[in-house]
Amino acid sequence: MTYIPLHVHSIYSPFEGMMTLQELVDRASFLKFPALALTDHRSIYGHYEFFNLAKKAGIKPVLGAELCHSSLVGGKELYHLTVLAENDSGYRNLISLVNCHYKNESERYVTPEELKEHSEGLIALTGCLKGETSQAIQHGNLGRARDVAEKLLHIFGASRLFLEIMNHNLPEERLVIDHLTLLSKRLDVPLVVTNNDRYLRKDKKQYYEILHSLRSGEHDSRKEWAPDEYYLKKDKDLEPYFYSVSDALKRSGEIAERCSVELRESGRIVFSMHPNPADMLSEMCHRRFLLKFHNMTFGEMSYLRRIMEKELDCARREKLSGFIIFLRDLFRVSSRRGIWLELMSSNLLESFVAYLLGIVSLNPIDHDLIFESFSYSRPGIPPTVEIFTSKCSKESLIEIIKELLPGYQPFYKVTQEEMSLQTVVKEVGEVLGMEQELCEELSRLLMSERRHRALASMLEGSEALRQLYNSKEVVRRTLHASYALWGRIFKFHLNSSKLVILPKGIEEISSFITRANGERFILLNNSTIEAMGGWILVIQHSHFISALEKVVREVGEKRDGKSLFRTFEDEGGKRWVPEVLKDPQVYALISSGETDGVYLLESQGIRELLAKIKPSTFEELVNVISLYRPAPLEGKLWQRYIENAGKKGKVFLPHHYLAASLEKTRGLLLYREQVREILNYTAGLEYERARAVEGALRRQDSGELMNARLEFIRGAMDNGLDEEEAQQIFDFLLHNIAFTHNKALSSSQAYLSYRTAFFKAHLFNEYFVALLNSNMDVRDRQRKYIEYLELMDINLLPVDINSSGEEYGLEEDGIRTNLQSVKAIDKSELQDILRERSARGDFASFKDFLNRMFGRVSMKAVLGLIDEGAFDGHSSDRDGLKIICTDFFEGGGKAGFFKPATKTISFARKKKESPRQISLFEGEQQE
Repeated sequence: MTYIPLHVHSIYSPFEGMMTLQELVDRASFLKFPALALTDHRSIYGHYEFFNLAKKAGIKPVLGAELCHSSLVGGKELYHLTVLAENDSGYRNLISLVNCHYKNESERYVTPEELKEHSEGLIALTGCLKGETSQAIQHGNLGRARDVAEKLLHIFGASRLFLEIMNHNLPEERLVIDHLTLLSKRLDVPLVVTNNDRYLRKDKKQYYEILHSLRSGEHDSRKEWAPDEYYLKKDKDLEPYFYSVSDALKRSGEIAERCSVELRESGRIVFSMHPNPADMLSEMCHRRFLLKFHNMTFGEMSYLRRIMEKELDCARREKLSGFIIFLRDLFRVSSRRGIWLELMSSNLLESFVAYLLGIVSLNPIDHDLIFESFSYSRPGIPPTVEIFTSKCSKESLIEIIKELLPGYQPFYKVTQEEMSLQTVVKEVGEVLGMEQELCEELSRLLMSERRHRALASMLEGSEALRQLYNSKEVVRRTLHASYALWGRIFKFHLNSSKLVILPKGIEEISSFITRANGERFILLNNSTIEAMGGWILVIQHSHFISALEKVVREVGEKRDGKSLFRTFEDEGGKRWVPEVLKDPQVYALISSGETDGVYLLESQGIRELLAKIKPSTFEELVNVISLYRPAPLEGKLWQRYIENAGKKGKVFLPHHYLAASLEKTRGLLLYREQVREILNYTAGLEYERARAVEGALRRQDSGELMNARLEFIRGAMDNGLDEEEAQQIFDFLLHNIAFTHNKALSSSQAYLSYRTAFFKAHLFNEYFVALLNSNMDVRDRQRKYIEYLELMDINLLPVDINSSGEEYGLEEDGIRTNLQSVKAIDKSELQDILRERSARGDFASFKDFLNRMFGRVSMKAVLGLIDEGAFDGHSSDRDGLKIICTDFFEGGGKAGFFKPATKTISFARKKKESPRQISLFEGEQQE
């Protein structure tokens, strides 16, 4: 039996593994391994992807993990243990053990009891130098090493335990090999060779050494830890190290032969229980179509109907009709329960069907949004959807989803965040000893050229960067190492804004982090969730959506509002939709740059851009939002946009075929939709062919680009262009595609910007009251809006014990500050005050307040209310109020305290100090 790598770490062992799963499988295929294991630290994060890649390559996948456990024989240290799933039962136990690591939020490990409970179907290898047997040997405690091995024998059994040995030319490892060989004979436990593989080839060892150093921030090239030996080795590379135990080398293959796990095939989420959801969707759309467009001409209706039918056919073909119906129901039920949902990112933004059903607010036909597909994955796989909500109540939304999808459990997601190139360069530079000033300069240059994915392309595009590269050895080393590590370093975050729903049973092959409150975060990346047939819903609470909802609700109750509002049909609550997007006051406000309180337009940078471009139409607002993104800003496209406005359409383009597509962006290529339109119009490319060419243009891989160029030129020549013209158009796309963005997303963002600007322009006070109330828990943002209102000379009325409520309120002479702004008062005290006021009326005096609220509010709360001016309507002498408050609470709130015959010493003292005393209770002047 040949040697098989059984201890392998990918990039999902952070700062320990350098191999992506695709690279790992490709290299194993090249080396002709019949099988291969994946054993990342405390993780099965990459198992599903690895399993499918290996199967596709004809390699048997062996699924395992390197666990971290507390001492098996008593002790405070934590140790490593390699486990492999022998069968499906073992894989379920492997998942359970991985999950056990995350029950403790401070340290991640499993206990001996948990190992025993979940040992069935697992093969255990005693681990690397950090294994407990190896550690005992290194500390000279051979008896302890034997005790650990016997404990593992008791847990896993004689047939499922192997003493793991590895040799990277380290003296500690040679010591461990010698003693484990003796222990193997004494306990009759076989040895097995592994290599603790971390990177692909020996020539990558310098980058792996840097990667390993990034964790500590220190780098010592003299350190003897043999990083050049942790590459993916074949048996012939290992034989010289294990000539005396050659059977142990072959035993790895025997173990791999025993391991046989079949991961569950992905299914589909049943989004609709209707026997024929495609027919149901069609019926719903035709009904809504007639309601919305019955006043149109026959020609207009025919055009829109063709678009609708095309999308319905697409939904049927992609098996997503039930998903679209589910989304429609999700929006309807949420609205009826007071949760306003707004779709912000998804393929559905381009869908006319989604518009008909009220899933999206903006008609894509009116804004040149090109629909191609509901999902670019295989049939039945729904697209990721991002929504904004009016209420920060994910629990309520989860309950609605459970009602609409009975039997499915939504999970939160662990987000995998790739470290940016700039961050990698900074950290690698520090490890290699680069001076801070030079590191900052290098980072700045990379920031301005970050659209380049290849180092050669980056150097070609920047003269300043090229000079640094040629003149500084440390810059060369840093750049080469950074590009070698870019895309291989991740940080993981618990993300409660992302919900994941999986086909039934799939969660059985996934691992979770479970928090103390019962929330479960699933450890799967986006591509794996998609491959499993799962669905990702991104939920973002938006205080802007919340403010819109509050204004619509409150203004709608006070006035007719017909000139301002209309509501979605069939919705349980009011959702405002502008009749038109042409209000001159809105564009005057936006063009002035006075955009405090306007969604997405509050930063200083975009204000300056708005003031320069002065958008006067919705299309121009969409363009400005698209121009204010990193790539267009770095390319200074906004300057060309302004310059081209003065050319009155006489902008130089490589070919007149581009004019129609680029007219609304003043000759600039800003949107992916424009790319698709150009590919279709010039070369007749659609759907998969168009996406393949667009992908090659975007990735700029030389091999892909050659095929894409040929594909485009053939199509363009078939459409009547000559080869030179086709080359010019292709080169134009190639040089500008890095600036492009999804227009549907920019349009959705601009639509929310327009609506918030509309309320600011027409209902200023009402809107800012709603904004303040939507940011109760965000003090910095609330303070920013208050400062802006003060700058605008809006009268901010102080807290008043009888006028202030739980939220800010609008009064005739200004905005009334709420009781929540008093930091000294807690929520229960606030609620008690409001209940008392509601039940028995306003507080007639400070005396009345103390008598009615004694025992329900603390002295600290009352003093805080005094400081905020809550009783200024009864007396302006705050110091006197504080004295009375203190004496009252210290006196136990006795009923006779306020009788005229009994005055406290402190009160009498206060009276002597002032010849004219303000009454603390009745508001009368006393001499």
